Amino acid sequence: MAHERVVPRTAGKCVVAGFLVLALLVIFFVPAVSAVFSGDTEHWLTQADRHWISTHPVITIAPDPAFPPIEYFDDNGEYRGVASEYLTLIAQETGLTFKAVHCASWNEALQRVESHEIDALPAAAQTEERGQYLLFSEPLLIFPGVIITRQQVDQDLSLDDLAEMRVAVVQGYLWQEFISRDHPEITLDLVPDPVTGLRKVSLGMADAMVATLPVAIYYIEQEGITNLRVAGESGYFTRLSFASRNDWPQLNAIVRKALANIPQSEKDAITDKWINLGNTQHMSRRTLWIIIAISAVLVVTGLGFVAWTITLRRQIARRTATLRLSESRYRGLFEGLSDALFLETLDGKILDVNDSACKLLGYTRDEL
Repeated sequence: MAHERVVPRTAGKCVVAGFLVLALLVIFFVPAVSAVFSGDTEHWLTQADRHWISTHPVITIAPDPAFPPIEYFDDNGEYRGVASEYLTLIAQETGLTFKAVHCASWNEALQRVESHEIDALPAAAQTEERGQYLLFSEPLLIFPGVIITRQQVDQDLSLDDLAEMRVAVVQGYLWQEFISRDHPEITLDLVPDPVTGLRKVSLGMADAMVATLPVAIYYIEQEGITNLRVAGESGYFTRLSFASRNDWPQLNAIVRKALANIPQSEKDAITDKWINLGNTQHMSRRTLWIIIAISAVLVVTGLGFVAWTITLRRQIARRTATLRLSESRYRGLFEGLSDALFLETLDGKILDVNDSACKLLGYTRDEL
């Protein structure tokens, strides 16, 4: 007779309860996990955010055409640099599409975004003047403004040292606004781009240039301008942010939230990829002369030691030759005498004898 397994009613209720719990987990937990692992990044967007994005899917931007490695257009017309990669991440977070418009200069880019022909600037410094028509995100990057001079200028400089001098700055850059406001004694030479300013300083057409540190280093190396150096800091910093037209506060809020949602490790990876300042302390003329002087002293000291060694060797050689000559003369005199000569120690030990002594005694020199 077959045996049947009897399941208690209480056990059956537990099984049913377990299936109910499992079903609830599947209903509520699995979609959440799926959203996390599927890369769903819209969970932080509000309904109002999504509606605004749907009605403004394309955002026009005006990058600085000559601001590498922060942003620039390459030889193929492609938008590149740190800001470009930030926009790629923002687009992934929001679903927005960014369309880059190529302006002839940064000044043109500012004018077009102020007139709302362009919607945003990917990497713009925050200034009081720009705050009248732009809304800024939190800074993406912060860099000092540095003073570039020729190598002949051997001292460290600040803006206070540049009074009555001709200083190049790119037209529209924040350095123009800051220096005009705080240092009216400086004569500003407005140039269209960083390369023009650096070349003017290199050729002596300007006394100095104030520029953003990584951009200045990039162009000095890229253009092979070897007679320039970083002579000091301006005391100002550029805080580069995503800047959008002030009549679209929704765009500013969305970009701020998107940037906050990007892991810091991804932001650091972008910066490390594009910016490597290396050794920004270029050698001054004074430092160069100090090194040359120290090297000259070492060389002179070394040559003096070699000369002394050669002189000493020559003196030793001359004295050795004199001793040998004296010994030869002594030996000739010693052997030439007809009298028997004995050279002995105080205790009577014979050290040497002449031929006459050997003949007198009938022994060889070795025997004696």
